[in-house]
Amino acid sequence: MKSWHIWQRSSATSCTPCVFASCPAQTRPGSRRCATPGAQALSPLSELRVECRLAAAREPVFALWTDTDAWTRWFLPPEGAEWIEAPTVDAQPGGRVSIAVRQRGLDYCLHAIFTEIDAPARLAFRWTWGPDFPYGGPGDTEAVVDFLPDGTGTHVMLRQCGFTDPALQEAHERGWNRCFEGMARLLAATVG
Repeated sequence: MKSWHIWQRSSATSCTPCVFASCPAQTRPGSRRCATPGAQALSPLSELRVECRLAAAREPVFALWTDTDAWTRWFLPPEGAEWIEAPTVDAQPGGRVSIAVRQRGLDYCLHAIFTEIDAPARLAFRWTWGPDFPYGGPGDTEAVVDFLPDGTGTHVMLRQCGFTDPALQEAHERGWNRCFEGMARLLAATVG
């Protein structure tokens, strides 16, 4: 059985893991609920779907999701945000993405655990955040990103489920759209 982690920010500026491998719900077949106090359970809210077309082949678009340097260039909001710590990306099944951001004076962490990597066609990951996330939390969702050939470009489709609050889902939709804009800028700068 896999152990999943929800990461919460400590009183310092770094993130520390809160392991819930002993969660009683983990022992029930098909259960995805976390018994960690305050953690979100996966819910029946509709799936978030964000799509875009990027002007590059699948391989370089896929690489944006698996390269640490690329994350530092496309993920951070362009205004009022800075890295607390440089992001880390371990692009393998079970590997992690760890992000620590300061935005408008608020510190928060986001983390992913890759559950599937099928280059250059698909990524899947568990996306979590702590109670310090400015739009509410903690949270625990699952995301799948498909990379489909589209002429000389790539159609990227991100699907994310597990939200328990429509406002959090809307915040993630805005965030992923902003991330796709950052990827488009990065790809244009790389090609141009």
